[in-house]
Amino acid sequence: MAQKSVQSKKLLVRVTLDGHIWKRVWAYLTGYVGLARSFLLPKWSLKNRPNMYKRLPVNKLTGTELFKNAGDKQFSVLEFWRYGFSNLNSNVLRGALAEFLVENALRNSEQIDVRNPWGDSDVIAPDGKKIEVKCCSYIQDWDQEDYSKVIWSGLKAKELYYSDAVKKLSELKSADYKSDIYILALFKHKDHTTLDILNMDQWCFWVLSRDKIKEVTKNGNSVSLVKLEKLDIKPVGFSELSKCVTETM
Repeated sequence: MAQKSVQSKKLLVRVTLDGHIWKRVWAYLTGYVGLARSFLLPKWSLKNRPNMYKRLPVNKLTGTELFKNAGDKQFSVLEFWRYGFSNLNSNVLRGALAEFLVENALRNSEQIDVRNPWGDSDVIAPDGKKIEVKCCSYIQDWDQEDYSKVIWSGLKAKELYYSDAVKKLSELKSADYKSDIYILALFKHKDHTTLDILNMDQWCFWVLSRDKIKEVTKNGNSVSLVKLEKLDIKPVGFSELSKCVTETM
């Protein structure tokens, strides 16, 4: 009886080991298959389904569009805009607002396209120059003991969006200055009681070429207001912005 028990245990151990070995073999096999698919499938997909990863075109909304299949409820895109985007001085929106101001300084409103958050540059000037817009503010959308220090960061960038459908991982470049012109926007007003982000007199802009921003930052990724003032680099107002962009390069 004891001998049978020992044999049973040996058989159980062998079956367990064999099962473990087969699991490892299966893991290796599936790993190789997965590796082969990673090399072959993207090429096949791009060749046979060229529209698979194409970004859908975006059209401007008017605000009157209604949400569908909402039962007896009726609400519009305009109501969503009011709900989500009324606080223009929030950090989430102020950067996009600064880009919008630059767009309006450079062209008529009917010529402005829908903002593309995935673009390598924020704004394309009428003459084709690529513009990066950075924004800061003394007053934030929260309680403060003092004004915020003005430092524009993220001047260098890598590719904003990566996908195998766009390019290979090995083709991604290191962070660099990707635009021709850098506009450093500052919502400069310091009085809470008269704060009005829609008032262009409460804004100012520094316009620097790529070579100048590289020189000022010493090939860095950020620059402070203190640094610009130390170098006696002057800002311009909204009405001068278009001319300044045209003359920069």
